[in-house]
Amino acid sequence: MHDRWVNFKELRRFCGTAVSTVLFVPSVRYHLRSLFTAMTLRHPRSGDARLGHQAQSNLLWWMDLVATSAEDFPIRPVSATVQMDTDASGLARGAALGDMIEARGYHGRLRSGLHINVLELGAVTLALRSFRHLIPRGTVLRPRTDSMVALGEIHAQSSRSLVLMDDYRALQEL
Repeated sequence: MHDRWVNFKELRRFCGTAVSTVLFVPSVRYHLRSLFTAMTLRHPRSGDARLGHQAQSNLLWWMDLVATSAEDFPIRPVSATVQMDTDASGLARGAALGDMIEARGYHGRLRSGLHINVLELGAVTLALRSFRHLIPRGTVLRPRTDSMVALGEIHAQSSRSLVLMDDYRALQEL
């Protein structure tokens, strides 16, 4: 078959095994969301699953991970932690890094009509974009927001909502 179609049972088996690596690979759910979505797009006759571009990209990420994990790596201690607070309303957004630095701004015309959950997650992304030059590489960032949905998306590293998942991908790329 076409290389975008994969055997459903093998994909399901792979996803089930990959979920069990959540302690070792923190971004497991992020790289599995599109594969779980692909399992819903099945061929009517063969039952195979159709992989979209994001699912293909994530599957390649898993292949690279498997190729590079053949070596033994020591368990590393966690780096310093920095807290970042964010908030958003239908009109504007704001953020604070630690207790020292603040950032604020208004939503543009394209984002002002979006649902508040999308605006809250977008506030985290925009805050990180504003502060990234101030955060040393390897620092663990601890986001705080009043939106349980945005916080849930960040902790789960996944969302069934396509709009929230697109915003989370932008956050993950940062």
